[in-house]
Amino acid sequence: MEKEWFDVTFIYRSHEAKDVYLAGDFCSWDVTRHRMNPCDEGFSVTLLLGEGYYEYKFYVDGHWVADDHNPHREHAYGNSIMFVHMDPGVYGLRDQHPPHRDHGRAQGDCFQVICPKVPESLSSQGVWTRLVFVYLPPSYNDGSERHYPVMYVHDGQNVFSTPGYHGGPMLGGLYLDEKLDYFWGQGLPEFIVVAIPNSDFVCCGNRKREYCPDVLSNTAQHPFVRYIIDIVKTEIDNSFRTLPDAANTYTYGASMGGVISFCMAMCCPDKFSCAISTSPSFWFVDKTGATCFDVVRSFNKLKPNCRLYIDSGDGIGDNMFYTREMATLLEEEGWKDGKDFLYYLDKCSSQRENGETHTEAVWKERLHVGLNFAFKRDTN
Repeated sequence: MEKEWFDVTFIYRSHEAKDVYLAGDFCSWDVTRHRMNPCDEGFSVTLLLGEGYYEYKFYVDGHWVADDHNPHREHAYGNSIMFVHMDPGVYGLRDQHPPHRDHGRAQGDCFQVICPKVPESLSSQGVWTRLVFVYLPPSYNDGSERHYPVMYVHDGQNVFSTPGYHGGPMLGGLYLDEKLDYFWGQGLPEFIVVAIPNSDFVCCGNRKREYCPDVLSNTAQHPFVRYIIDIVKTEIDNSFRTLPDAANTYTYGASMGGVISFCMAMCCPDKFSCAISTSPSFWFVDKTGATCFDVVRSFNKLKPNCRLYIDSGDGIGDNMFYTREMATLLEEEGWKDGKDFLYYLDKCSSQRENGETHTEAVWKERLHVGLNFAFKRDTN
């Protein structure tokens, strides 16, 4: 944990091949970038990589070959999986600190930090204890006994006002505190925000494991979801004046966080009544070969009692086609656009450098659309 970058050597153990290349998500699967050199064991190449989770294959004489000496394998394409310095038992956990906030109301009572303890039954499944950030609406401390809806937000270290890297995968703050203070002032119903950091906040490289269940249709039993429902939600309901029923419990997430939010609402409608999924990674394939599209079809038009908001930008890598396809499927399965689901396309790429829209700096500009839908207000 004293280093940010590591020399990682890949070895293809064969002396019969002629041309061997290494490709993976660390080079956008470019088969020409990393030519492997002959060595005593076959072919090798050394790359400088940061901590994290990587998929890779060898490209041998024009054919894709998995690493037979690596037991970790991705299901859909058979890619080999490599973890660089991710074991907290060996390398230790990161120091956790609340994000510094430059906007929104003063720290005071409106911003609180809790640390729900994870029981061994969940920690043994890779769920780690972490700080959780609670943002209370303006009227919470006005002396009344009013109770409030709750929205559980993923990637919690990145959702507040200070841009920059806070142990998460994106490049800037969502400014949710500043945005909500404005929206609440404009009449958006008040609610409590519970921002749950992803596991990268604790030990780099495990976000995908938390946000992408092994079996999407079994999201209700996914260890990270059990942590939210059984541990975090229980402490929040016991410590704050909440409306704990499903009708008043929401979830928000972006990218992979959008996948877990979507599946939590679909598979746990007794706990969550609405999901806001921004640029969700609907391309994800679980270990059974299923996707979120299969989860929707599995209900066979017997829709769960939840409402769904999905969106994307029209920029590079922002899941636009998958999200549009999901909107079409939801309508085919009986969902009513504008009533129990809303699809929104943000035509914003022309205003962004390099046309990239998959970032909090863009997502924050359309927060109002999902929030207005979730809280049953006009989305225009």
